[in-house]
Amino acid sequence: MIDGFQNMRLRLTEPERWDIADEHEEYWRLRFYTLLQENRRKFTIEYFLPRGGLYNPDSIGHQSVAVIFDFVKWREGMPDPLESVNDKELFASGAVPLNFPGVIDYPEKYEEYWADVMRLSEPETGVS
Repeated sequence: MIDGFQNMRLRLTEPERWDIADEHEEYWRLRFYTLLQENRRKFTIEYFLPRGGLYNPDSIGHQSVAVIFDFVKWREGMPDPLESVNDKELFASGAVPLNFPGVIDYPEKYEEYWADVMRLSEPETGVS
């Protein structure tokens, strides 16, 4: 299905559809990546060759393995969408609800970072 998607994508002619395809691809890339990471210890030789034979019908094809692991790699030249996020501003504006104290405890450990957040969250006095 991944290979089919990639081939279908090459036939797209409208830029708006490229954007939609890119978003779908990134969604599935993350889902596959997460699944592979969560199950990495299960990927033993027995997983790929359950009955021990290379050509048994229940063996997983090496082509499939190559396609899946290639699919989950971060694409070179792909911008990281989080680079444009001003996380300090988000924290300062109350992005994390008060009933999640452990979430705030985490960034507070980065003292200089959190000092910047606190400065941003201070109300401006308007006094010059």
